[in-house]
Amino acid sequence: MYTSLEEIIKSLLVQVDAPGEHNYLRLFELARQGLKELSFDTTRHIKTSLLTVNTNTNTVTLPSDYVNLVKLGAYGTDGMIHYLVERDDLYIGSTTPTSSVDIANTADSLPVFNETVGTGRQFGKGGGQSSIGYYRVNKKSGTIEFASPIKASQIVLEYITDGIDNLDIKQNVLIHSFASTALKAFVYWNHIKYNRDVQSYDKQAAKKEFYNEKRLARARMQNFTKDQALVQSRINVKQSPKI
Repeated sequence: MYTSLEEIIKSLLVQVDAPGEHNYLRLFELARQGLKELSFDTTRHIKTSLLTVNTNTNTVTLPSDYVNLVKLGAYGTDGMIHYLVERDDLYIGSTTPTSSVDIANTADSLPVFNETVGTGRQFGKGGGQSSIGYYRVNKKSGTIEFASPIKASQIVLEYITDGIDNLDIKQNVLIHSFASTALKAFVYWNHIKYNRDVQSYDKQAAKKEFYNEKRLARARMQNFTKDQALVQSRINVKQSPKI
């Protein structure tokens, strides 16, 4: 099910007829780059972190190996992650404006209707609301900023990493068999890319081989079945009483 990185590199050393420690180190560095490339959209190396909200700045700091967000929410008493809603219009400037607009009194604000009896629920606000809070990723500062207030002191973050986890030469890293051929193709292509002794059509063929193997690996890794799709399509459907 898994192939070691050492096996891939040794196989390539035989293929390109380039034995020696120097060539091994060079191919190892190319393999590091290949692992990053594949982890973004193929193997999708995902980690989970529990982050504490800074109540002074109403933010959390992104992990150093963060590449892209998968899920963000608060851990509930039911053992589930309850998601926060991303708001691209949330202000994340470093300086707070000295004046603001009273949105409740603007002419283009949505009408909100209250129940005259009962619990006082509101209607007309539209979907996409969150009872926990709203957020926006500030990539420049490496933080996630929240609209105040947020009803959680800790946030569960699932994110895509670069996939290498500070990989060094002594580690015996295992690569999923679905992605091992793609990684090998990446290393070989980059090994000959700038070699003047290799013909341009051979370089193009190696590049094409990598992207073909990458597409195949992504299709194999994303084994989303028809039954899973059916469950996901129905998960938020709830029956309502007819009056």
